[in-house]
Amino acid sequence: MESKKLKETLALACRILGNNGHDDLNLGHLSARAIESQESIYMKGRRLCLSEACTEDLVTIDFNYKKVVGQRDTHSEMPIHIEIYKKRPDVNCVVHTHPIYATAFSATKQKLRPINNIATYFS
Repeated sequence: MESKKLKETLALACRILGNNGHDDLNLGHLSARAIESQESIYMKGRRLCLSEACTEDLVTIDFNYKKVVGQRDTHSEMPIHIEIYKKRPDVNCVVHTHPIYATAFSATKQKLRPINNIATYFS
């Protein structure tokens, strides 16, 4: 896959997640390992909702946490993404979102219980 196509796919994935309950103001971010360098990533820029992301909103960041290309600032949580890519060369995409129901549930301190057949895979 060429870098332009990957960036288009990453921006589309941002919008799909944003439009399906993962928008949390400008929080949440997706990244993908860059095509041109195994030691850099494309990532959604800061101060932008997932549902608003376009290819021009992506930034390219190297593994030294330096923005290489892009108009937007980088997310403060960008190190999470880079450290995953450093430790796992087999990983090509990282997603971090704040879905409203999962976030609310996590605040209840309740035990997560399987309540349907599909959930039994996790029990």
